[in-house]
Amino acid sequence: MPLRADLEGETLLSFSMSGAEWDALKKSNRRALLKMPCCGDRSVAKTSRLGKQYFSHYRKSESCDFESESKEHLLLKEVVAVAASQSGWEVIPEGSGESNDGQQWRADVLCKKSKASIALEVQLSKQSLEEFKARQDRYKRSAVRAAWFVGKSQFHHSKPSPSKDLPIFYVDWEAGCTNPKVL
Repeated sequence: MPLRADLEGETLLSFSMSGAEWDALKKSNRRALLKMPCCGDRSVAKTSRLGKQYFSHYRKSESCDFESESKEHLLLKEVVAVAASQSGWEVIPEGSGESNDGQQWRADVLCKKSKASIALEVQLSKQSLEEFKARQDRYKRSAVRAAWFVGKSQFHHSKPSPSKDLPIFYVDWEAGCTNPKVL
């Protein structure tokens, strides 16, 4: 569930719009001009059961590789995007780039300030430590630092300790939780 859409060359961030602005967009004739940043297909503004604003494909797209995200993933992505924005970073949800060897990537939240770029990744589904390291290396080859917000049950046996090479922040979700805790 993307937090960003394009409207006639303007980037809209769902979490930065007030409820009144969001409702006005949903009722406006301009809503038909919303485009998904991932593929350029038509987008629609929606509100989740948790009250979170997000953009979605108007119709299922055969040409788009964007995968749906859980409500927890969307919520945590919004939390880190808002925190980065409030800290003075330019925030680009679903920001993409390419490593120096041509590998494409898309960050959950790409943050920029001056010459610095940071990818904030929410990883609540299972991913091997090797995959974390490979994705981290791809960001490094793109001159982008990356940090990971990971579900505390991500690793079955031993949890890797956060390090400079692999900054990991463990997140705890309680049943019905709408406020994740970073451990």
